[in-house]
Amino acid sequence: MINTPIDLMWRNCATTVKQFGLDQTGEIEYRFNSQGFRGNIDYNFVPDYAIFGCSIAFGIGVPWEKTIAGHFDQIHNYGLASNYNNSHCFTIIKQFLNSEWFRPAVKMAVIWTDRDQASLPEYVGNLQEHPMIHLFCGDCPTFPNCYKFIPNLDQDISNTHPGPDTHEFIYRSLCQLFNQL
Repeated sequence: MINTPIDLMWRNCATTVKQFGLDQTGEIEYRFNSQGFRGNIDYNFVPDYAIFGCSIAFGIGVPWEKTIAGHFDQIHNYGLASNYNNSHCFTIIKQFLNSEWFRPAVKMAVIWTDRDQASLPEYVGNLQEHPMIHLFCGDCPTFPNCYKFIPNLDQDISNTHPGPDTHEFIYRSLCQLFNQL
């Protein structure tokens, strides 16, 4: 089983909270599964999709059903929020690729944070054998399937992250990109 490495997320496992990370409005519910990831169910099945990465993948300030992950059926959402960096994202991706839940047919995407970018070319290079969409909030390395994250179309409820319209646009873009893999 893959568990979150992020303390604040782990402390909320198997609970629902009204405030999390930069969203202190109390207007969004954040449900955490028993593995400490944001989601309505435990990830104990082979998914059709898996999303990894930063607080945008997590969906800070956006209701679950309007997040990128919430638009997909049969998904594992390994998005991180709070005190994390790209090495955490890379570790979770490697754990997933070595887990019983990974199959080559799983469509995968990662949204890399603009923090600690120096190791990104190494991480992305190490993942090139697996068809995966890479979105970058910061600099975008020149590898196949790597794309710069779009400017926000709207803001989340806390005014700190992309909002529901941006999430829907990314979802639609990922669907098109997955079809090209």
